Amino acid sequence: MINLNDDLLRVILRNTRRLPATFDSHDYIAEIMRLRPREYVAELADHIQSRDPIRQVHSLIAKRLATFTDVLRRRGQSSSANARRFHTLNRSWERV
Repeated sequence: MINLNDDLLRVILRNTRRLPATFDSHDYIAEIMRLRPREYVAELADHIQSRDPIRQVHSLIAKRLATFTDVLRRRGQSSSANARRFHTLNRSWERV
């Protein structure tokens, strides 16, 4: 991920006030879309050859969150509306 690199993902995580102490990947992705729409769209464009660029990018974002063990702890799974408004399972997180 070039446009949504780890540094930017950490800045969004640290600076957003809308995310509660416990949140899921869908909540975090919505914050990325709200706070950094250009980077988000550029990342989608970079994956345009994928069968489903939205799903591909969202999966990559969730996987990156899993590496931020110094600031996040995985809490399991939750079901919530994704960017397409379908309820799907995704990872749940807690700030440490």
